[in-house]
Amino acid sequence: AVTLADVDTFDGSITIDSGNTMTATDVESITDHDDNDITLQAAAGNVLVGVVNAGVNDGDVSITATTGGIVDGTADDAVADVIGDDLVLTAQSAVGEADASGNASLDTTADTLDVSVTAAGLINIDETDAVTLADVDTINGSITIDSGNTMIATDVVSSTDNDANDIT
Repeated sequence: AVTLADVDTFDGSITIDSGNTMTATDVESITDHDDNDITLQAAAGNVLVGVVNAGVNDGDVSITATTGGIVDGTADDAVADVIGDDLVLTAQSAVGEADASGNASLDTTADTLDVSVTAAGLINIDETDAVTLADVDTINGSITIDSGNTMIATDVVSSTDNDANDIT
């Protein structure tokens, strides 16, 4: 397991791979530029996100939890957890968490979302502004995405036909 308590670069990309659970408390590429992307991958376990920020205009973020989920490491807050132009979020078990009160979402600020759950699991995202859902899919689970402005849903699929697998 690794905890990224304060990882910053003024002008450059960030790539971190972990063999187990990753806690990304504060990861930031300070200069918002297309070359300053952030890539985080946990080969096993979850990725717990505090703040991962590549900038709102040009920096992209890719987070992968190969055998776990991507969850808000500071649950029940309304602060954006993942900030970037294009976000690619891939997990085996879930992106966000289930919570009847609606407080367990992964909070994002992005232009485009590409989100995949590769096994049974839900997607629960709260986007702060307008967003394009370029490719959002789960093998077997519900999809809940709230947007603070216009949402364009290009490709959104829950692959298993089940009454519990609503898309909202």
